[in-house]
Amino acid sequence: MEAINRNRAREDFSQEDIQLFRIAALFHDLGHYPFSHTTEHAVEDHYSNNFFAPEDGDERQTSFTKSSFDHEKLGHVILRFDPDISAILDDHDLSSGDVADRFLEPGKRTILSSDLDCDRLDYLRRTALHSGAPYGSVDVDFIISQATLDKGKRFCFGHKAFRAVDHLLVSRFFDFSQIPFHKTVASLEWSLEEAVKACLEAGLLPYSQDEVVELIKAGEWWMQDEPHFINLFRQLLASSSDQVLRDHLEAVLFRRAAKEICLVESFSKPAKGIVSAREKCERVRAALVSDGMADPSRLYVWSPKFRYAKSSPVAGRPASELSDEERFELIHVLPRGKKKAVPLVSIESSLAGQLSPTRYDTARVYYLSETGQSGELLEQLRNRADALLAEA
Repeated sequence: MEAINRNRAREDFSQEDIQLFRIAALFHDLGHYPFSHTTEHAVEDHYSNNFFAPEDGDERQTSFTKSSFDHEKLGHVILRFDPDISAILDDHDLSSGDVADRFLEPGKRTILSSDLDCDRLDYLRRTALHSGAPYGSVDVDFIISQATLDKGKRFCFGHKAFRAVDHLLVSRFFDFSQIPFHKTVASLEWSLEEAVKACLEAGLLPYSQDEVVELIKAGEWWMQDEPHFINLFRQLLASSSDQVLRDHLEAVLFRRAAKEICLVESFSKPAKGIVSAREKCERVRAALVSDGMADPSRLYVWSPKFRYAKSSPVAGRPASELSDEERFELIHVLPRGKKKAVPLVSIESSLAGQLSPTRYDTARVYYLSETGQSGELLEQLRNRADALLAEA
């Protein structure tokens, strides 16, 4: 924001504005559950199945008896009701509304939530630090120095940052391929999600909207952390007689991850009649079950659940198919001598623009071995899967 003030030779943001945006940036992921998206998916699945039956012959559509928060809504609820946060803001003559409003300002809100917001500028470096992977070698400082606003007050980057921003997107693709989508990470996330679902079904995690709000108001939500979950997993392992669940719990607690049976991946442009990687893997799984080779509850088809940019080769869509809201959150660049920014993916000379219509399609089949099982069955499953894919 200080760079924007410098690049526009005017004060678009006062120091008070910058402080509010800084606090909003600090809070932008406040609503993530322990273990992040994996738990969020499990919570969403659990509460989406809670229906009540119509009473007295009422034929109206059934409704949810309980529902859950996604992490963005939960963040706003925490910001509003958490007593410790409210006390700190009050001490500085601020309100949760002052902070929350930063997420709503047209144009400027993309500083906090877009394909190249403050979080996405940070996490490649953070991931590189903790993983040892090299994909964080991006000129983030230079990109930030070129931040500006166009004539419509849309957050964007000056033309000098064009190649650096393009490089960041390519680096993000390799980061996703090698870290969030790594075969062992994906495998352990499956077991983790099954473990969280078991806790929800056992009533060990009170995560309906009403229950979560009560925990927040009581100042107890902060105790819902990863160590708390690990303790719950240990309790379940000690008490459950479900061997499949026990193997999932051991996968998480002792890193005994399910093994990859097969991998399907390709680059292609979307077209009718193309069988997706997930469909191919679903067919492999169905055949393995039909052959009686494995318990279906031990076979899992994985494919990416999220994308690294709105219009990207991984789970994204061509820019022409995006909604107005999604297009608004694309990375925008201000061309030389122009006053209106354009999406990076619309620039033909950008690598992002060339890759945007191309899909990186990938999926895997995993098998969760039984405790003490030899590797012979695993090899048989892999050979059968290879034969099925060759036939296809």
